[in-house]
Amino acid sequence: MQRDIDRILGHITDIDTKKTIKSFADSLFVVMDKEIIYCTDFLTPGELKYCISLLNTYGFEDYIIYPSREECERNVIILHGNYNVPNPKEYIKILSFKTEGTKINHRDVLGAILSLGVMREKIGDILFKKIGPLFF
Repeated sequence: MQRDIDRILGHITDIDTKKTIKSFADSLFVVMDKEIIYCTDFLTPGELKYCISLLNTYGFEDYIIYPSREECERNVIILHGNYNVPNPKEYIKILSFKTEGTKINHRDVLGAILSLGVMREKIGDILFKKIGPLFF
């Protein structure tokens, strides 16, 4: 299995992306073996593409991409056994707040969260709606 993963990941040049996909592959094998639930960190569109390719390569169909790819750029993949379908809302929390009278932009929100020591992989998209910013 290890040689297969090395061959599959061989064309990925970005070291961080390769590390993320290798970690995902390790988690995939554990889920396949033990029938447990696993939720990834938020993945970039490129990482998500590689992960889906890996899922297809190994014929693994028991997963959920959340939030929807049409709605958000960053998503998580929740791997699960075929009998144990999780509720994605148990793994992702949506935070929202009002910004009445204050001009806040994406950079302000992301910068404030990152300054607290939260890693970027733990933060999904930051969306601004009429009711205020909303991020996953």
